[in-house]
Amino acid sequence: MKTIKNIVYDSQKYVFPPNLDCWYGTKKEYNQLPEAIKNGNTFFYINDSEELSFDIDSLPNGKIEDIYNTAITATGGILPLSWSATNLPKELSIDSKTGVISGVPIESGTFDVTITCKDNSNMQISKTLSLTIDPSLVAGVDWTLRTSAADIGWYSVCYGDGLFVAVAETGTANRRVMTSPDGINWTLRTSAADNAWCSVCYGDGLFVAVAGYATNGGTGNRVMTSPDGITWTSRTPAVDNTWKSVCYGNGLFVAVANSGTGNRVMTSPNGINWTIRTSAADIDWFSVCYGNGIFVAVARGGTGNPVMTSPNGINWTLRTPAANNNWYSVCYGNGLFVAVAQTGSGNRVMTSPNGINWTIPTSAADSSWESVCYGNGLFVAVASSGSGNRVMTSPDGINWTIRTSAADIGWYSVCYGDGLFVAVAYYGSGNKVMTSP
Repeated sequence: MKTIKNIVYDSQKYVFPPNLDCWYGTKKEYNQLPEAIKNGNTFFYINDSEELSFDIDSLPNGKIEDIYNTAITATGGILPLSWSATNLPKELSIDSKTGVISGVPIESGTFDVTITCKDNSNMQISKTLSLTIDPSLVAGVDWTLRTSAADIGWYSVCYGDGLFVAVAETGTANRRVMTSPDGINWTLRTSAADNAWCSVCYGDGLFVAVAGYATNGGTGNRVMTSPDGITWTSRTPAVDNTWKSVCYGNGLFVAVANSGTGNRVMTSPNGINWTIRTSAADIDWFSVCYGNGIFVAVARGGTGNPVMTSPNGINWTLRTPAANNNWYSVCYGNGLFVAVAQTGSGNRVMTSPNGINWTIPTSAADSSWESVCYGNGLFVAVASSGSGNRVMTSPDGINWTIRTSAADIGWYSVCYGDGLFVAVAYYGSGNKVMTSP
């Protein structure tokens, strides 16, 4: 028996004798047949159901290692429908009964996926659709340039109370603060004074910034505070030293300076009232942090003693670093203090479990590392020099990997907040912020 298309036996309509030439199809297909066939000795079975067709013209994009779920639908045909697909990305599949494509793709790229739908009469249609799986951005690894609120020398950035806040060493008309709720969109704010703001931190509901010097020659205004990062008030420091860094821990703000005689530390319980403390040495203290019940400060220079620690921010003790480099930044995370340096050969990172005993791991590159922070299980450091290697990351503070920065400009500070690493730069034009992921 010759069959032009598949036969469907429908007891309510027709029973086909086995010796007839038969044709099966829709009314539309029947009307398209040549007249010679229509007028021949062929038995016709016309399916009154709607012609089978897809309801989808495109597939939504997905992301690598992210859940993908989309339903393919069709109209017409004789139910039930069955589904198949070819050239799907790895770990994606189509449910043969529901037409749902799902899974967690493990490869990125653009795929020409051919989807086939078959109805209960074995009538089938196929369609090829493009499916793009984007590579996911990894925090600390993949960086994107953002537009800063002004082209000035951004020196420090921190996160607190749902807001990123950055301060600058340069600028005019007291416009040396910018804020962002997401690290992407930044707004310029009025600083309390036109000072060289070198550091900002958040603690106990308050943003506190300290300055290295007063641009306009003013005195007694090298601290400013803000409850919201927007409105700032000048505060009187304990002394007009060159304050380089401030942190918060255990109910206390602590700032360190790279100038002064026996007075390069000051503390405050509220960010407003400050008291001078005796530093362990009169060297260039550049960074201070708090972790595991102890304050740790690191310095640029100072042979054999560019680390000092304090259990309370008041009484300080010199510690021996792992190398006499220019240590510019220190942070605490996951039970470890990590410091980075501007100088050294293969030894621009040092770590300590207690702030006292320090060890040198191998730094990923001999760049001028300016800042380090910890977040989301990762240490991230940024540099002001280098070619394509101004970011390095480490899951443990010991093993470091170079990452490509969003631009080769002078990155001075990095922080972590709300699932995002944010870095700010001193040099550059219109692009002095980068974020990851």
